[in-house]
Amino acid sequence: MPAPTLRNSRPPPRDQHRDLAASDPNKGDDRRSRTGSGRHCGGVHAALITASTLEISTRDGATLGATLYVATEVVRRVVVINAAMGVPQRLYAQYAKYLAGHGLAALTWDYRGIGRSAPKRLRGFAADLDAWAEHDLAAVIDWVDRRWPDARLLMVGQSLGGQILSVPANRDRIGAAMLVSCPSGHWGHWPAPGRYGMWSLATLGLPVGAAVFGYFPAKRLRLGEDLPAGVARQWARWIRMPRYIAGEPRLRERMASLRIPMRAYSFTDDGYAPLAAVESLIAEYANAALEHRRVDPSARGMPQVGHHGFFRERIGGVLWPETAEWLSQV
Repeated sequence: MPAPTLRNSRPPPRDQHRDLAASDPNKGDDRRSRTGSGRHCGGVHAALITASTLEISTRDGATLGATLYVATEVVRRVVVINAAMGVPQRLYAQYAKYLAGHGLAALTWDYRGIGRSAPKRLRGFAADLDAWAEHDLAAVIDWVDRRWPDARLLMVGQSLGGQILSVPANRDRIGAAMLVSCPSGHWGHWPAPGRYGMWSLATLGLPVGAAVFGYFPAKRLRLGEDLPAGVARQWARWIRMPRYIAGEPRLRERMASLRIPMRAYSFTDDGYAPLAAVESLIAEYANAALEHRRVDPSARGMPQVGHHGFFRERIGGVLWPETAEWLSQV
């Protein structure tokens, strides 16, 4: 792997902590179970990791399904894992358990309309990317802040999950962030013939699908979970803009406002995140202390990683120790 690039380096804040038993005013459904079947999961025995199923309420009345993984009584650091577009939180369960095994509480969750936050009927369901970022992600940050106000809040964002992390009004609560396979989605960053597919998705597939079905039928195209129509339309608009999400001035300003340590991982075999697209996106975090690690899986003895492989232990597990160490120290 080539030497990482680092810019705007600055010392991180000191850790603080709060007991796990702190009161939770928005606890909702908290069903706890032990994970694993006797094997080790990271630094502690898997049987010691607790997975709690939660519901988090947003200020505009939505209910989000979430899962908290924790193995320590005292929580000093909480990692919120933001999903990629149309990806349910179950993809991140293995990685969340691994982080919990290394002393980091980890929270996975679903955007409204996706996974455990989906309605019975998606057609006509009101949601867009603004709601996901400004209401849903903000509610998750608020939930963590209420439960552990003194803990250091860290974020791991895959693809869309890293693109929107600066959008919530309470973004100042984020202490550091790690981006995984996180590109700008503008179609022009893709080499041919991929760029023509992205252009077609933005100009035809997303808007037409949303208009015809009342949602975007991504499952039929093997592109992940079906998307609410408003999400599909806004995503299509972003893909058409040269600066993608940063094409909206208010969002560009929020991305530039982040002054936190960040690390970005991208992969040479990820067809959904070509290098030009990754570099365009991370350039928008202009004032962050951002380190980009471009990984060639074959050089690391890894199987094909692609866009999602990092979060599967048998594929991306070789990188998990260094990421857990970074999240534990940053």
